[in-house]
Amino acid sequence: MKMEWQRNHMPVLAIIREKFEKEKPLKELKVGMALHVEAKTAVLVETLASGDAKVFITGCNPL
Repeated sequence: MKMEWQRNHMPVLAIIREKFEKEKPLKELKVGMALHVEAKTAVLVETLASGDAKVFITGCNPL
């Protein structure tokens, strides 16, 4: 439910995701992330993956 709420409240990422789904501009790109994982971070990862990027993510504690 948290991710769905974020998707509905991040209109710019929604526009980018739609474009990425059609064009696949990140094909063969690998993206690695180590950051604090929240619902909004998950939506970003989904957006990059919709562009056909291979996304690797690990959580970390900012404290």
